[in-house]
Amino acid sequence: MRRLDTATRAALDLAAVLGRRLADLPLYEVVGLTSAGAGEALSRLREEGFLREVHGGLEFRNELIRAEAYYSVAAPARQHLHRQVGEMLGAQAERDEQVNKLEVAWHLLRGGSVERASGYAIEGAALAIGRGAPTEADQILTVVANASLPTETLQRVQILLATALLDQSKADTAMPIIDGLVLAPDLSVHDFARVWRMKAAAEYLMNRKTGRCYWEATSQALVAAKATGDVELTARALLEHARSGAEVGDYERVLAAQREVEDLLANPAASRSPAAFYVHGYCRRLLFDVRGAVRSLERALDLLQRTPGNVAELSLTYNALGVSQYNGCDFARADKSLRTALELARGMGDDSRFSLTASNLGALNLDAGNLDEAVRYCLIAIDVGTAAIRQPVLTYAYTNLAQAYTLDGKTQLAREQLEAARNWNLHERSWRVDVAFLCENANIALMQGNVPLALQQVELLERLVSGREHAVPERPVFAKLRIFRTAYIAGDDCAWDLAQGELKLFPDHCTTYYLTLLAVVAWLERRRQGECTRETRRELSVLDEVGARGLKAILTAEGFLT
Repeated sequence: MRRLDTATRAALDLAAVLGRRLADLPLYEVVGLTSAGAGEALSRLREEGFLREVHGGLEFRNELIRAEAYYSVAAPARQHLHRQVGEMLGAQAERDEQVNKLEVAWHLLRGGSVERASGYAIEGAALAIGRGAPTEADQILTVVANASLPTETLQRVQILLATALLDQSKADTAMPIIDGLVLAPDLSVHDFARVWRMKAAAEYLMNRKTGRCYWEATSQALVAAKATGDVELTARALLEHARSGAEVGDYERVLAAQREVEDLLANPAASRSPAAFYVHGYCRRLLFDVRGAVRSLERALDLLQRTPGNVAELSLTYNALGVSQYNGCDFARADKSLRTALELARGMGDDSRFSLTASNLGALNLDAGNLDEAVRYCLIAIDVGTAAIRQPVLTYAYTNLAQAYTLDGKTQLAREQLEAARNWNLHERSWRVDVAFLCENANIALMQGNVPLALQQVELLERLVSGREHAVPERPVFAKLRIFRTAYIAGDDCAWDLAQGELKLFPDHCTTYYLTLLAVVAWLERRRQGECTRETRRELSVLDEVGARGLKAILTAEGFLT
């Protein structure tokens, strides 16, 4: 470096500060070089081996050279360069929206202009979160949040930081920030509502105390949202409200959320709210109206796609749409929707959401009979989910994998997955996850021909569900198992009456829900009269028509179909 002339050395110092932007010639005014002079200096640096040309641009030959050049600049001089670059880029940002405001903020921050940097950090972080890059927002806001800032500015930073963390499912890190904001006396009404909704979302991810903390937080969030009169905030709070009902088995809460979102949609302003249609679709699926759920979710998706900067919401909506399409036996469209959701979650760096979506793809492929794909997606879900800070429903991936291994005759591997699910479930999980775990334990016992164990698991399940039967999200699976046990302990006639009552809850016959229950009806018909009725056989043929080979194989392995 010592052999370089003054202009070339100045260019090297600034290039080390600029990094990937080192070929932005006008910025070299910071060190007194014209664009032409900067071009000559950079050419010299390339000839000397400091830089190299790549795809028509310039970069340091390697990071070690850049680091040596960067730290050879005295700290005060380096700080000055960062500040000057930040000021120049900031001036460009005022004229050009394409300038990365986070880059401006980083330079100003490293230049010691913390308060000036905070404005660009806030604006840039909001844009980053919107385009599905919460990690970028998290990195700079974590630094800015530790600086000495005016109260109002600090609160804006903390709200955005908590948002970025939750978009990565980092609930443990977000919760202390959120708890501090909840107690802040001077938050605006809208910010107070946003903070309580984030607290509810964090409680869901943390999945503690069997969902009661989540249930309580969603109540506060809904009250705070309603106080704003804001359609979008109210819709988001209603989503948490409905989901908390499903998590703890509060059926009335789900119904109340459904009624409130329908009232909300009567407001003309809600016709442009993706969140309102999303929560309506979510509630319809919880109440087993698959077609209604698909219509509302498609409407939410249409609204989201008209507005850029909603990657997190797009991922959630595609995932919910895929699950609803799958429950409606539309396997091809479900696969497309879930794959889209998976890629969006991957791009965001949200391991929890990625794992959840991969688990849903595993379940879809299991019912479609694609065992290799089911195993692959479940293994991905488990691999990513166990590494994630929070994945509240990882149990589903383990039990889906156990079912796939059982169908494939790999009984020992299936047992290992059930044991892994049991160990994962030892921590405080929600009522909903506990119900799902017992359901799948009983299903797999039946598939393995162990009727006594299946009956024991169903008995435990009925005790857990007692008084909350209507709130079971896996209602058809629960009903199937309950009817099975009733036939053994009370007789086929009692089981038949129960089955007929359950069937009436599912008027849409082309759903995995109805077809699962119909298989139990076929089993009872064989027990009572030696064979299935022609009508039952005709309806069961839908399993073949829609390509539900795996679901048919599972129901056959369980003994309900022949």
